[in-house]
Amino acid sequence: MLAGLPVQHEDALVLVRLLGRAGELDTAAEISRAITEDEPDVPLSIYDRDAILSVLVECPHGLLELRATLLQEAAWRQREGL
Repeated sequence: MLAGLPVQHEDALVLVRLLGRAGELDTAAEISRAITEDEPDVPLSIYDRDAILSVLVECPHGLLELRATLLQEAAWRQREGL
């Protein structure tokens, strides 16, 4: 689970690779650790959420719902001044 959404194992691995290529190593490591330790839910900071959004510009199909959710959250944070 990422941002409260179920994400397939293969899609999570794609996300880890995208984050790593973009230099978002802390976020990639956190997700990778959760996969390795079979944790059902990955806690994401605002920084992690923004890092994920930054690599999902050309979003793989399996991560479209995650991208949409994170975009909605980012818009809400901006409206609320957070």
